[in-house]
Amino acid sequence: YGLINGDAHFGNLHYSPLERSYILFDLDLTTSRFRLYDLATLLWDSEWKKGELKRGAKALVKAYSAIRPLTNIERRALPTRMAARHLAWMGFQADLAERWETIMVGEENHRRKLKFLRRWMAGELSKSLA
Repeated sequence: YGLINGDAHFGNLHYSPLERSYILFDLDLTTSRFRLYDLATLLWDSEWKKGELKRGAKALVKAYSAIRPLTNIERRALPTRMAARHLAWMGFQADLAERWETIMVGEENHRRKLKFLRRWMAGELSKSLA
């Protein structure tokens, strides 16, 4: 438990090839919560990415763990936290549906979101963290 970014996803990260490091910005949702939330949000976001970003998420979790190792309970909780972040995003989008383009809340996007939840229920998110 402690200070977290509250919105740690790849839209709020910049990779510096020169320094070979990530810079996290957009601190308007910074708060005190379980730190696992930021890691779960980053891993949740990486589920929609490919290649370098997917590897980047795992590298960031490894770097975090080098400073503050995750307990077995925290590791097992990550997929559930990822699903919780996903549900929060679905609710956020539904709340803003009247103001957003239909692509964000349309049928195809909704199917893709439900597919993610089915993967969580089938235990597939745990496999993607290995």
